Amino acid sequence: MSLPTIILDADDVLVEWRKAFHAFMKKNGFVPRKPAHEDDCWHFRGSFANFDADRHALEWIRRFAVSKDYERIPQVPGALDGVRALRSRYGHLVRFACVTSAGSDPRTLEMRRRQLAPFELDSIEILDIREGKADRMRALNGVLLLDDHLANLHDARSIGMQAIVYDRAYNRDAVDFPRVRDWNQAFDAISAFIERLCARRDRTIAAA
Repeated sequence: MSLPTIILDADDVLVEWRKAFHAFMKKNGFVPRKPAHEDDCWHFRGSFANFDADRHALEWIRRFAVSKDYERIPQVPGALDGVRALRSRYGHLVRFACVTSAGSDPRTLEMRRRQLAPFELDSIEILDIREGKADRMRALNGVLLLDDHLANLHDARSIGMQAIVYDRAYNRDAVDFPRVRDWNQAFDAISAFIERLCARRDRTIAAA
């Protein structure tokens, strides 16, 4: 059996997608009602004063995903150092993968792979925007998901994985998952999970 896999989301876990999208929308004439870090509307209903999210959100997300602004999405503070430290300490025990929804346009796929290349992950799985993550996480032998999206967290739990929510204004109602607020906390939480996982494995081997 393959090594168990720690699965990380990309947007707003490894890279600051929403912050960059807000800047892109503002550049295109839409007026944010709140700063990006305070935006508590997952589907962007109410995020911009002059924007019909139900009709146009997906269209503008796709436009953003092929723009130069998409290529310049910054990393979440501490994410690169956190992932590298985890891989250095535990890379012989578990795999680290990113499963991310980005679309299918070749330009988007190329930019997304360049964004994630510095993290030196064992696997990068890029899904269509509307595609769920459960099947891909199962195929990767996923054991833990770090994500900001409530639906993905529930999908992980439904296939027997553990899940941790990366704190954002729009997911504060996800009270039934452990929560981390930055990459210092994420590193500690993932490290503790891997230590427990290995301890259980060692007890199982000893009892065999």
